[in-house]
This record gives sequence, structure tokens and C-alpha cells, in this order.
Amino acid sequence: MQIPVCDIDARGRDVRFDLEHGQAVQAASSVLEAPVSALVAELHFSAQGTRVQVEGTVDAQAPRVCERCGEDMVLRVHAPVELVYVPEAQQADQDRDLQAEELDIGWYADGVIDPVDVLSEALALALPERVACDTVACDTRTHDLLAARGQAGDPAHSAFAALKHLT
Repeated sequence: MQIPVCDIDARGRDVRFDLEHGQAVQAASSVLEAPVSALVAELHFSAQGTRVQVEGTVDAQAPRVCERCGEDMVLRVHAPVELVYVPEAQQADQDRDLQAEELDIGWYADGVIDPVDVLSEALALALPERVACDTVACDTRTHDLLAARGQAGDPAHSAFAALKHLT
């Protein structure tokens, strides 16, 4: 699905995705690296000339494995969406440094913007740095795993142990 930017009137245009939208589900599954089990995205597109502002929310979840303790978990992503797009022709010249206000701008081509691409970008920006359970049980399991390897709080196994003789 693509939206011609010239068709976005003064009221803007609303796009909603859920599990019934195959392309959106496929894009979200790709970003979350697992088949999504829940998806709701409500995006409002508004335009001022060729500049397109997208606001709304994304909610998605998918089964994952905790990167700390290795247990199965559900990754939940809930985030506001605030994105700006301009035509590719207005993109920064590659021979100059970008200004701070240009760092958060995306581009669209041929006068159309793809809401599925916007969904993918919004989810990618909302992903946590590390997929982890964030529960007390996860802390306990991680501590037990490290203890089994002899690394739980043991200063002899510190990453900086090799530097100890320098003091």
C-alpha cells in the first residue's frame, strides 16, 4: 500500500494496521525477528508541501528468547511514533556534514510514502538494545548460570583481573 503525498489533504490521513494486514504483519515479524502474535499500529499522516509528518502509536509482540537467561519470553514493543519524511531529492548532499535537525528525517521516493515502511522504521526505533525478561526470576536464573561458570561476583574472574598487577 502506498499513499501519494499529494493525496494527503489538510485533515491528514489515518492508517491502522493489525493482524489482518498481511504486509504489516510480515514487516513487523521481520523487525521483531519472530512471528508477531499481536500488532496494532495507528498512524496519522499529515503533509506540509512535500514534508510528511507521521504521528501515532505502535504496539507489537512476538515470542523471543531472553538474551540474559535463555528462557522463552514475549517481546512487547509499545512506542509513540513521531517521524518526518521528505522527498529523496531533498536528502542531504553526501559531500557535506548533516545538521542536527536533519538526523531524524527519512526519505520517500516518487511522490509516494509506504505506511508499511513507516511501521517497520517505527518498530525498529522502538526495539530495546537487549531483549531481556526484566524480572526477578531472570536475575536469579542469570546469577545461577554465572555461578555455574564460576563468574558470579567472583573478582578473580573480572574482565579487569589482568590489569590488577598494574596498581
